[in-house]
Amino acid sequence: MLDADLLCDRVAFIVNGTIAALDTPKKLKEQNSSRRVRIVYLHQGRREEKIIEIPELESGIPFAYDELISIHSEEPTLEEMFIQYTGRGLS
Repeated sequence: MLDADLLCDRVAFIVNGTIAALDTPKKLKEQNSSRRVRIVYLHQGRREEKIIEIPELESGIPFAYDELISIHSEEPTLEEMFIQYTGRGLS
């Protein structure tokens, strides 16, 4: 599924002969996103982690920190979306 995400302009998920979803990998992931980010940071010498809603970031990071370590979106992978649409995994 990673190859499909990297190489395909459009993907379709077919369930029982019917197209359940059809779009670009990017748009499908955006449509199914939880719209959250995971932030890992240092605060007072301790490594901490928070998950926050994206709109909360519009006015800046809403908590105290000394150093940001990483920020990652919580968007689904194409494989997770395949399972969601079809009800079965890739095996």
